[in-house]
Amino acid sequence: MPSKEWNKYTPEEIRNCLLGLSFNFLNYCGSAFSKKESKAVSDIVLYYAGMTDKWLEIAGHSNNVFNRKIVNKQPIGNININLSGSGIRVFMEAILPALSGGNIVTVSNFSLDRKKTAAFYDLLNKSHIPGGSINISGELDILSLKGSSPEIPGNIEKYTITKEILY
Repeated sequence: MPSKEWNKYTPEEIRNCLLGLSFNFLNYCGSAFSKKESKAVSDIVLYYAGMTDKWLEIAGHSNNVFNRKIVNKQPIGNININLSGSGIRVFMEAILPALSGGNIVTVSNFSLDRKKTAAFYDLLNKSHIPGGSINISGELDILSLKGSSPEIPGNIEKYTITKEILY
């Protein structure tokens, strides 16, 4: 995958990244997520991977029936999602509609334990989703994650984890 911002990816590139994420969740063998949880998240990601090229038709981009005006679909940009639940499935159900449309997502008030957070970021990295496309603002602190366990990936700084949302 080329190194560029998420909102510059084509629908095909987004689909390929999401298919990779779905595959990685499906084949996850770690202890952070249960098999049932991994399978459920994989199915959700697979559904939205299939929707990436459908958003264009839904918005009227390439469906020129009855001489309708063609609308150019562009990602909105950075979408802030205030999430009150916990768990990886709730998290993925909240961010995937915006992410599959090519938007950068910032999630507020989300809590997930260290082990699951580290496993999630490792799966993101293996899926070639670029850094900065999923930002979490909440109880996590990058200093408490970095190097605190052999399971914590060394490139976790690639994804933004802050106490506040900084623009």
